[in-house]
Amino acid sequence: MRVRSRDDLARALIDRFRRDEPRPGVHVSDLANPCLRRVYYTKRGMVETRDEDLLMWLAGMGHHSLMEGKLREIELEDDGITGTIDCLERGDAGEMTVVEFKTTRASADKDVVTEYNWWSQQIMGYCHLFGSNIARLYVLHLMGSWSPPTEPALKVYELEFTENEVAGNWGRLLARRDVLLASLRQEKPPVGPNEGCRWACNRCAAKEVCHG
Repeated sequence: MRVRSRDDLARALIDRFRRDEPRPGVHVSDLANPCLRRVYYTKRGMVETRDEDLLMWLAGMGHHSLMEGKLREIELEDDGITGTIDCLERGDAGEMTVVEFKTTRASADKDVVTEYNWWSQQIMGYCHLFGSNIARLYVLHLMGSWSPPTEPALKVYELEFTENEVAGNWGRLLARRDVLLASLRQEKPPVGPNEGCRWACNRCAAKEVCHG
């Protein structure tokens, strides 16, 4: 048997999925991002998609496709903010429930709902758009609990928010929307990561252009 490594074919496949054109409009996921500054640079087309980020995105899309089955994404809009809900699922009482899928290299032992609070902010944004306060979060941990053997693990969380939580979160998203739009008009980047999220700078794709 002869084996030949074909980096050129790997490159061609990765580039087939590359989308370096900024996504139009303002999305819930933009405003829930821990760093609005990165969103600014991305929307101005100043951030090139890295291979590792694209591959993680593709892994997440594969997870979504398998889990969603025949269900499809739902796009809703309010106050100039667009939200793309992964799908809806019927809850235990028969009500339709907002569903979000996440793929992460974080340990399955991590309390992602608390530590990754921007996930909750994003999901609450979708709840506002759908007119609900209940959601389900499916998290695929690619590396399991990081304990050998590092086999994937799936965890599911049911989230129930109060009306005040959903309304207050939407107010924060609106405030971030105004900051982002003003920054884009003035061509002046906003401040960097949210408090406690300075770690977001470590692997940020915008490091080459960010001077914050």
